[in-house]
Amino acid sequence: MTSMLVASAIGPSLHDLRPLKPDTVPGDEPGRFPVYPDLVDQMATAGQAADPEIAHALSVCANYAYASVAGFCTEPDTLARMMARMGMPSNSTLMVADRVDVSFIVSNGFVIQSEDGRVAILCYRGTEPFNPANWLTDADLESEQVTIQVGQHQLTVHPGFYRNVRATRSPLIAALDRACRGRSVVDEDTTVPNRLEALYVTGHSLGGAMAAIMGLLMLNDPAYAELAQRLRAVYTYGAPMIGSPDLAQEVATADQAQYFSRFVYRRDVVPHLPPWGLGRYRHFGQEYRPGRNDHGWIAASGNSLQGPFSSVAMAPVEFISRTIPLARYLWFPYSLSDHLPLNYVSWLAPPGVASEYGDYAAAQ
Repeated sequence: MTSMLVASAIGPSLHDLRPLKPDTVPGDEPGRFPVYPDLVDQMATAGQAADPEIAHALSVCANYAYASVAGFCTEPDTLARMMARMGMPSNSTLMVADRVDVSFIVSNGFVIQSEDGRVAILCYRGTEPFNPANWLTDADLESEQVTIQVGQHQLTVHPGFYRNVRATRSPLIAALDRACRGRSVVDEDTTVPNRLEALYVTGHSLGGAMAAIMGLLMLNDPAYAELAQRLRAVYTYGAPMIGSPDLAQEVATADQAQYFSRFVYRRDVVPHLPPWGLGRYRHFGQEYRPGRNDHGWIAASGNSLQGPFSSVAMAPVEFISRTIPLARYLWFPYSLSDHLPLNYVSWLAPPGVASEYGDYAAAQ
C-alpha cells in the first residue's frame, strides 16, 4: 500500500494562545507565551554553533513531529500550535507524509515557516515505537548500496534512512524553494514579508538520521546551493549513525562538521546503532551530553561508538523493567527509556524557562 499525504496548518497568533486573557508585555507573568519572544530573531542571526535556546526549541519541534490523530494519522496542526507557543506565532506549517510498508518507508517531513518568512525549520518525524515498518527501516542495511556526494567523493549511506529522505524530498524542497523566493511554504500564490534568511534541519531518532542526510545533500549538491547558503545548522536528538568512517572523515575534511550538532541523553541506545557486525559506521559533527545532574550540556571530546549487538539487544528489556518495581533499578549498558524524545525536551530546557505549555518546573 502506498499513499502520499500533503496537509498544512497555520499556527495560532499570540492572542489566540491566550483566550480571555489580556495582552501584556512578554515575560510579565508566569505561563505567558511565547516561551522565547525573540526566537525568530535569534534563529535569523545565529551561526552554526549550538545555541541553548534554539536547541530547546528544536527539541520541542522534533518531539511534536510525532503528533497524530487517533494514534495513527500524522497531522500538522499540533506542531504548528506548539511552535507558535515556542516563539513562532502565526507560522505556516506544511506536512508531507509517505508510506510504503513493503519498502520499509514511513517518511514524515514538516516545513515550519515564520510569519515574517525569515526563518524556516525542516523537521523529520522519528521512529514510531509501535510501527514495525519503521524498525525495519532502521534495520535495512543490505537492500541496496546508496552513495551520496560529500566533498570530493561518493560515499555510502544507510539505505533505509536515505530511502525515507527520498520519499518526501521533492515536495519539501519545493516548499523551501518557495520560502527562498518570498512565498508561503503552503501556498505558491501567497507572499510573505521576507525571503528566507535562515534554515534549520532537525529530528529525533530516525528523524535525526534523515535530517543529517538532508543536511549533507544541501551542502554538497549544486542544485541546492541556495538552500546551502541559508542553512544555519542541523540539530539532531538521539540519532543513529548514517554512514561509514570514510564519510565521517570526508565531512570533516570538507569543513562541514560545524553544521551538525548531535544531542545524546544519558545511555540512549540509538546513537550506538547500527551495532557491531552490521557494517562499520561512525558519527560526525559535535556531540553534546548532559552536564552534572542533567543540567545544561557539555561538548563531548569524542562521539558515541557502535555498541555490541548483545548489549544493544537488551535495551528493550531495560524499557520493560521500568514498569516492574523490583527490576526498576537494574543496570543496563544502553537504555531505550533514555531515548524518549520528552527526555531531550526536559534536559535541554534552560533553567527558569517555561515549558511549551507555559508552565514552570517546581523548585527542587
